[in-house]
Amino acid sequence: MFTKITLENFRSFDHIELDLTEKGNTAKHLAILYGENGAGKSNLMSAFVLLPELTRTMDARAAYERILAQGAIFQDENMEKEMREHIRQRLRDMSAIIKDYQMADCENPIIAEYEFNIDGNNGCYRVEFGQDEILHERLEFVLNRRRGLYFDCSATGININDSIIEKEQGKEFLADVKEMAKRYWGKHSLLAILIYEMKDKSNSFGRDNITENFNAVLNEFRNLSCTVSMGDKSWEGLYAQLKVLNQPLSGKISRKREHELDQAEAFFSHFFAMYDPSIRCVTYEKEYVGELIYYKLMEEKYIANSYRRIEFKRESTGNRQLLRILCYLLVACMGKTVILDEAEANIHDLLFQNLLETVQPMIKGQLIMTTHNTMLMEAEFARTATYILQMNPKFPWDKQIKCITDYKKRTYATNNIRNKYLNREYGGVPELKSTELRELLEKMCE
Repeated sequence: MFTKITLENFRSFDHIELDLTEKGNTAKHLAILYGENGAGKSNLMSAFVLLPELTRTMDARAAYERILAQGAIFQDENMEKEMREHIRQRLRDMSAIIKDYQMADCENPIIAEYEFNIDGNNGCYRVEFGQDEILHERLEFVLNRRRGLYFDCSATGININDSIIEKEQGKEFLADVKEMAKRYWGKHSLLAILIYEMKDKSNSFGRDNITENFNAVLNEFRNLSCTVSMGDKSWEGLYAQLKVLNQPLSGKISRKREHELDQAEAFFSHFFAMYDPSIRCVTYEKEYVGELIYYKLMEEKYIANSYRRIEFKRESTGNRQLLRILCYLLVACMGKTVILDEAEANIHDLLFQNLLETVQPMIKGQLIMTTHNTMLMEAEFARTATYILQMNPKFPWDKQIKCITDYKKRTYATNNIRNKYLNREYGGVPELKSTELRELLEKMCE
């Protein structure tokens, strides 16, 4: 769970902080961010996407090397360039990542700092980027029962604490990591280098001897569940213990995990039959092939005076989005951190409000989301969970994020937060100049 995010020269922010703690400096289980269009809500959410991306840069290098190892012959330089770009889009290298997160027309370093809490222990990961590589990377977390330095890498040296290895036989693995870091750090994060080495079968002893706390950090960052809009593209990544939640509409699964398929089927069927009177049941159609089960989600839906069996992928945009969001909410309830950007899109305001009010007490992990659905401000949890991304109207670059509880003008228990927000008492509300718009429309329609 995250406790605080600090960004500098990151996309549309020269400096921004998001404090996700409540009394006792503990992490909140729910945070809902509001703000006017163009304020930078999605840019803020993309900072969370950066974490799993930083753990995967060695995968892009490995993918290209596999192609060459298979004897791929490029007819010309353009074909090779196209192949590199294809891999780059799927598994981006460091230069592509930096280019995407860098503030326009800014040569100052990008800084992203993540303060977090895992199993009651606080930690901090900080990374600083130059124009095409990492300049500084540092991780602190609990080490030998106290918070300590795991690693600190910069141009002046690569310092990796030997204590991240639990057992004596892990020293060879650590030596390999340090050697790889000398060769590749900067173009790759130390997180990516470490995970790459852990994947190496010859280094299975390394995987077994990394400390439990370090493994927890790596898993938290690499398997962060996010759905975020990032300009003309989006990031979609769900990591669930129930594998079917990663691909609820169709996919394949081991026969050994068939019970997970049945568990998800029962949940989806009960939910949609309860909420949509036209749906009688939802089931998984299965095809057994060897040790695998190929599945697709079906439904019995009342259409034209009779129940008809159709694939769920033919459902309405709203119901398909609801299925997708349900999977993310389940992951948050199972104890993981989930990032949702405009989660309520295509879902009725009241339905989403009821859904979140029901789910909120059951969230064991953390849900951080953006929304324009002001109905959520009517919920009991709104006072501590609602954040506003403010832009100074006179100086649009001056932005800050405040929780409702942070405003100097106190919000009393009897106050309606939604009304106060819509009355512009908290900021973060768009203003359309109707007179000027009418004049523009008249000119365009002449």
